[in-house]
Amino acid sequence: MVQVTLMPTFVGGDMRMLSATPSWRYLVVRVDASRSPEDQMEFLGHELQHAREVAGATDVRDEAGLARLMARIGRQTGRGTFETDAAVQVSRQVRRELGQRRGEPGR
Repeated sequence: MVQVTLMPTFVGGDMRMLSATPSWRYLVVRVDASRSPEDQMEFLGHELQHAREVAGATDVRDEAGLARLMARIGRQTGRGTFETDAAVQVSRQVRRELGQRRGEPGR
């Protein structure tokens, strides 16, 4: 599920486990509604990369499992927050592609 909603000032987006059944896992990706459309697209791409990382880790069934995965494949950036190099790369790629569409030089 993807939600565009108001978020705390310092958060552009996040991804969380919503629930799990024996055969399905449900995630929610949230993007800050107060950001520009370009920023929203960047955050969406970033968070969808995290969802892809979870999809590849079938042992992740809850928030604790999500935190273990992120600690294993990424780094902790704050209390209960993590970052992965792959998601950072996706953010940069989205920004480059948005800039190319507007005719801006690559970053």
